[in-house]
Amino acid sequence: MHTEIVVPQLPESTGGATIQNLRVMEGQEVAADQLLFELETDKVVLELVSPSAGTIQDIKVQVGDFVGSGQLAMTLRVNEELDTTNPQNIEATTNVEELDSVALDNMNKNDTEKQSTGILPIIFGVITLIIIGALISL
Repeated sequence: MHTEIVVPQLPESTGGATIQNLRVMEGQEVAADQLLFELETDKVVLELVSPSAGTIQDIKVQVGDFVGSGQLAMTLRVNEELDTTNPQNIEATTNVEELDSVALDNMNKNDTEKQSTGILPIIFGVITLIIIGALISL
């Protein structure tokens, strides 16, 4: 499956944008949300990222090109196996025993952390009571 990467809708006041820092080459594998290129207007710099994992195909722009809203910048051949935006490719764990084991391990870890950090206030409280008792007996 191919996805067209187009210049997003730019504010009418800008009139267009200049391609800056092209970060990919044709044939390069990219991950979802990986930076592809930057667009610079007279007001802002926009970062365009890959909508999904795949391979860059047919780059239509070069650094320094002036582009308008909706203009085709490049094509992405989506890697169906790596595309985590596709719900069919997200592996679900259905083993209840495994989930229970993981949950129990996390609960035990959290309890241990609470115990190790919870002792300090008690120690300080005891020391404070000893000091107050010593001051009162003076």
